[in-house]
Amino acid sequence: KSYMDLKHAATGALPPGRHFTLIEGVADYIAETLFLQDRRVRRVKIKIVKLAISEGGERIGVTLVRHRP
Repeated sequence: KSYMDLKHAATGALPPGRHFTLIEGVADYIAETLFLQDRRVRRVKIKIVKLAISEGGERIGVTLVRHRP
């Protein structure tokens, strides 16, 4: 995938006005977007770090790995 495709999946593909309760939902939505964009994508790994709540260099967030069904 190109970096522009990844950027779109992580930002532009998120529906405006949609609220995600958990960051896992955001990661899952990005994974599904990448799978739909290109049949060649077999596996995705998405890491989201919540910078706004991190203190002292800690990394609070989630890493999600999905395989194409």
